[in-house]
Amino acid sequence: MSRDDSVDRREFLKTSSAAGLGIVASSAIGSSPLRALAPSTAANVGIAVIGLNGRGVVHAQNLAKMANAELRYICDVDSNVLTKSAAAVAKANPQGKAPKQVGDFRRILDDPAVDAIVISTRDHWHTPMTMLAVNANKHVYLEKPSGHDAREDELVVESTAKHGRLVQLGAQRRSGPKFFEALQALKDGVIGTPYLARTWYANTRTGIGIGTPAPVPANLDYELWQGPAPRT
Repeated sequence: MSRDDSVDRREFLKTSSAAGLGIVASSAIGSSPLRALAPSTAANVGIAVIGLNGRGVVHAQNLAKMANAELRYICDVDSNVLTKSAAAVAKANPQGKAPKQVGDFRRILDDPAVDAIVISTRDHWHTPMTMLAVNANKHVYLEKPSGHDAREDELVVESTAKHGRLVQLGAQRRSGPKFFEALQALKDGVIGTPYLARTWYANTRTGIGIGTPAPVPANLDYELWQGPAPRT
């Protein structure tokens, strides 16, 4: 995507969070599949966002504006990120209602008033956190990737089937209406019979270097950040 498309991309991101989270808080909430399966009995869907230093805070801001969703928690292992995100979410909420702030996502899973969670953490937490949430009877909106390999995906599918929960992967390039329309146009023969496709990604990125041992910052719960990853 070129720099000229940046405004359109920002608008897309603002709307895609709400659209992608439609499975979590649909406009017809009374008859939505999630409401029928929701563990709580509140009129609105109770939602928590976990992992805020990126896409998560955008999701939280969008959810704070939705009339049929109640953003009950925001969560991050970095207390500085949590404080900064809380201010951004409060500004986005028309009523100024602030969600609870927690550093340990397990406290969220213990709350029956939370129907669904949004996972925007680092990749190594995606599959374990999804499975823990599903096991706690929460629905999940999961940012990509869903896991490290096909086996992790199979474990997620097995968990959702066992517990009857809904999991949606945040792959906007596969779920946006415009992409459905484009694919259908190709199937309808708008350019004839496709026989070859080429794609490329143009973005110059520099290396991030090699890390050196350093003390854990006081604002970071490093043990929880590592989670299922090897200790180092």
